[in-house]
Amino acid sequence: MNLRLAYIIGAALLLAAPAQAQLLQLDRTDASRTQLGTLTFRGAYVIPSDATKIGGLSALAVQDETHILALTDNAQLYRLTLQWDAQGNLHRVTNGPGTPLLDENGLPPRNRARFDSESLTRTTDGWLVGYERDHRIERYKNMDGVPSGRPTPMPAVPGWASLPRNLGLEAMTHLQDGRVLAFAEAGDANDLHQAWLWQDSNWQALSYQAAPGLQPSDMALLPNGDVLVLERGFNFLFGFRARLVLVRQADIKAGATLSGPAWAVLESPVLNENFEGVAVRKMPDGVIRIFIVSDNNFNAAQQTILAVFDTKAVQ
Repeated sequence: MNLRLAYIIGAALLLAAPAQAQLLQLDRTDASRTQLGTLTFRGAYVIPSDATKIGGLSALAVQDETHILALTDNAQLYRLTLQWDAQGNLHRVTNGPGTPLLDENGLPPRNRARFDSESLTRTTDGWLVGYERDHRIERYKNMDGVPSGRPTPMPAVPGWASLPRNLGLEAMTHLQDGRVLAFAEAGDANDLHQAWLWQDSNWQALSYQAAPGLQPSDMALLPNGDVLVLERGFNFLFGFRARLVLVRQADIKAGATLSGPAWAVLESPVLNENFEGVAVRKMPDGVIRIFIVSDNNFNAAQQTILAVFDTKAVQ
């Protein structure tokens, strides 16, 4: 998360009350609204920090229909337990204490530059976690469905070292064919973001075109091999804003500039916060369920929100 954004948010919302557990509606001006573009709203829940000190959620991975793995930006893993009502809408979210990821020395990282974890993706034989500040991607073993043990680093791109400390490897996913796609949060004046594709045991360059004023914050693999990208941004006039963007599998090639249609835009009066993590699961009936989570920056003026949407747009 960009610290400049955190400072702006802190100043703008200084007098706001701490987050409390609650269910939220999709549109604060219309309690009956359930559609957002191609998506059907299935509920949103504010997760309070309470004794577990949960916050700073930056990435998600679905374990099963009632459990999600959430990664914070201080290298902690939380298991979220989801409860659904009789209509299949999200009713409650609970979590236990966080468990730290280990560094290459087999210890929980203590240096802020080493534990700013921002992205998480499952591979065929383990997990990948992307870190910024000390920009790198680490490979973890899979144990009981979570990243575990002492990691080993993936080869680095020389250009990673030149990325801004807090605008580094923000979004990543493992593609169906074994390639890995990663985006930088830092963009140029035209909202073009550096991207990299791991294939043939090498990183190859491409780019991602975000909407004006937005930055890629996470991505998730869809069941058909396409990728769903989460973008987010903030300004004083409009507050938080986010988009869910479809990138076609066929377009993901070295040298390409990736872009795609927006499935949904989250902006006032629709539910909005600093949405930073996205995950996808195909349900037994074929519906695609999308989970997004917000990063509260460990700021009492913000909220940790888990929101759920369904779509049949992609099979």
